[in-house]
Amino acid sequence: MDEELITKINKLQNAFSTVGQNNPVDLPQITVIGSQSSGKSSVLENIVGRDFLPRGSGIVTRRPLVLQLINTPKSSDPEQNVEYGEFLHLPGKKFTDFSEIRNEIVRETDLKTGKNAGISPLPINLTIFSPKVLTLTLVDLPGLTKVPIGDQPRDIERLIRDMIMKYITRPNAIVLAVTAANTDLANSDGLKMAREVDPEGTRTIGVLTKVDLMDKGTDVIDILAGKIIPLRLGYVPVVNRGQKDIENNKPISNALDYEKQFFENHPSYSSKSQFCGTPFLSRKLNMATTLPEIKAKVASNLLKYETELEQLGNPLEDQAGISPLPINLTIFSPKVLTLTLVDLPGLTKVPIGDQPRDIERLIRDMIMKYITRPNAIVLAVTAANTDLANSDGLKMAREVDPEGTRTIGVLTKVDLMDKGTDVIDILAGKIIPLRLGYVPVVNRGQKDIENNKPISNALDYEKQFFENHPSYSSKSQFCGTPFLSRKLNMATTLPEIKAKVASNLLKYETELEQLGNPLEDQAGGMANTILSIITEFCNDFCQVLDGQSNDVSAYELSGGARISFVFHELYSNGVKYIDPLENIKDTDIRTILYNSSGSTPALFVDTSAFEFIVKKQIRRLEEPSLKCVTMIHDELVRISSHLLLKQSFKRFPQLKDSFYVVITNFLKTSMVPTNKIVSDLVGMEQMYVNTAHPDFLSGQKALNIVSEKLNPSKPVGPDGRPTNARQPNQQTYDRALDQEMNPNKDNNFFGSFFQSKTKRPTIMDPREIMEIEVIKLLIQSYYNIVKRTMIDMVPKAIMLKLVNFAREGLQKELLKELYNPEVLGDLLKESDITVQRRAECKRMISALKTADQVLNSV
Repeated sequence: MDEELITKINKLQNAFSTVGQNNPVDLPQITVIGSQSSGKSSVLENIVGRDFLPRGSGIVTRRPLVLQLINTPKSSDPEQNVEYGEFLHLPGKKFTDFSEIRNEIVRETDLKTGKNAGISPLPINLTIFSPKVLTLTLVDLPGLTKVPIGDQPRDIERLIRDMIMKYITRPNAIVLAVTAANTDLANSDGLKMAREVDPEGTRTIGVLTKVDLMDKGTDVIDILAGKIIPLRLGYVPVVNRGQKDIENNKPISNALDYEKQFFENHPSYSSKSQFCGTPFLSRKLNMATTLPEIKAKVASNLLKYETELEQLGNPLEDQAGISPLPINLTIFSPKVLTLTLVDLPGLTKVPIGDQPRDIERLIRDMIMKYITRPNAIVLAVTAANTDLANSDGLKMAREVDPEGTRTIGVLTKVDLMDKGTDVIDILAGKIIPLRLGYVPVVNRGQKDIENNKPISNALDYEKQFFENHPSYSSKSQFCGTPFLSRKLNMATTLPEIKAKVASNLLKYETELEQLGNPLEDQAGGMANTILSIITEFCNDFCQVLDGQSNDVSAYELSGGARISFVFHELYSNGVKYIDPLENIKDTDIRTILYNSSGSTPALFVDTSAFEFIVKKQIRRLEEPSLKCVTMIHDELVRISSHLLLKQSFKRFPQLKDSFYVVITNFLKTSMVPTNKIVSDLVGMEQMYVNTAHPDFLSGQKALNIVSEKLNPSKPVGPDGRPTNARQPNQQTYDRALDQEMNPNKDNNFFGSFFQSKTKRPTIMDPREIMEIEVIKLLIQSYYNIVKRTMIDMVPKAIMLKLVNFAREGLQKELLKELYNPEVLGDLLKESDITVQRRAECKRMISALKTADQVLNSV
């Protein structure tokens, strides 16, 4: 395991500790979750081997504890083997007494949460150095509880759950779900939450505590076998100290011995005891932080490579031939860093012996299959005593990595360069720059290899060479094979983290700029701010009306486009569909005709009857026209409301409310003259009926149209002349009229003179039908003229009195109502959310910059 890599990751954990659970970069962590009193603290103390966590009833862990365990090599010097802890908030102070560590955790917790059992998402960072631990990073989270205790908030369950979810939803988080074995696994809160974020169980390890307290005859074998709730990473049973053991100060070392004996002697676990207990859990956790992704890739690519292997056939037998079939070698040593390297055939241009003529292409194709992979770090090796511009390795690396973001240059044979020359310009990136830079090294020569010179001696010589060379002595810590090993180890894991840090730094710096600086108390600064906000709002308002806004929706019409839609679709079609004769019966028209002619029957169609009807129908156009005004008013209010969602108004909530009141009152006031002019337009049309309009149908033409409709060409008789026989409809009319006018002529002589009601007969004669049809045709003709006029004039009136009035007068109104030094302080009072968010952004930027410095030092 690479101690330096984990050290770097731990530095990143510390850098982001100030931002709590809102860490923007997903760092590898083991999160410990479980119900209250499930044994989480005991598991952690067993892993560490020391008593250091607070204990008691109720919620003891009330802040996340980021616990970084660092394995220190054992030394013959007892002073070097001292175990100690350090807190991030007390840098440099070593706690060798672990009871003081417990007290400091309690003190720091109470400092942030008080003593009322409240919780806080701000973590406590503790690093423990010990030769007895494996290097791990764990996060101990508050235990799940359902019932608030004491002064705890009523929603304590939700608060703890939300805090836990923010840690365990991270893809790189290994979830350590702790459950008491003497409870029903199906009711485990820890496992339930783990399954929510990790339904396949690929990054969850189940820990079963209190195995020794189960009923006799019961065990957890079925759980371990995955028959109950399967987990890909499985379960680990452990035995912790009981409450009585803790009160009696039973040493953890004795507890671990008892745990070992329990599993070795128990009939159910003895055959599997090597997979039980805290030591195995520590090793499993150590591996779990690095292996899940590798295991998944191995499983998903196994079939692919087996197929490819079959296609490749057997290796070539020629001594100088090449084969793409790899040789896999694993070296275990305490002197190496954990790395995976692929050594590929050297590039050659001239075939030797029986090598195929296209040996250069074969080697090149083989190399390209490896280095084109996006996650491959390319180690381009070039002899320092040759021209870098002719390096085949760098040339191929540049083809697949033109930006040099995943290429490390290695300069060999630095000790064989001509005197007076060095590689300082190359290291400085002045020749062929690489993001990951170059590392100069000194290797054994051919003679050293033939003389079996030990590599340890060669590394000592390399170290002395760089430390004593005048060009490299000041930078010797960045030269040589040991530095190259560390750089390679970092390069395989940190590029993604560096990219996330960079992108998040830009994101939060942009947000902080939008939030702005806190306003000064001087009235001048506040006045400039409100002037700027009013000007920006009014400019945005006009741009939305003109269709020039940057915030254009692809899903609905808005602004000027919606106003146009109201005018030319909703209002226009609504007016067009109004039928002036919809509620008028023919008998009503006949009655109006008779009433308008008085006692003397009219010889022709009376114009007063026409005007009476058409004026009454014109009044029907007022309602849709006024409704159009309301719709445009509502759209202007909607535009304003949308603009009030911008960051500047989120920052000043009182200003937002005042803006809304001023705008709505201003638009409401504008409605009065707008409604008046629209009503006047209707009144103008109603007041004067212009029968001389060029589009109006003349009376004679209307008469001809109706006559042709009612009396088509007369039929021709046998003699070829038009017949004068009375038509059946006329005969029917005569009989019906006689019956209706004289219903009792045989019974009562006076019946025809003195009827009960005075009314016109319901059956109309041809002349009445003709007059009614002419009236209807004239009404339709004139009403269409009025509708076209209203469709044209009403939008113009609304634009004049409402839309343009708002465009030109809104800024003046806002300045008049809001630009008042006496109320500026209240209007520009920032919201608590803005103040809090600005502080969070500043903490995040500080943390990200610290992280960036750490990463740049790699």
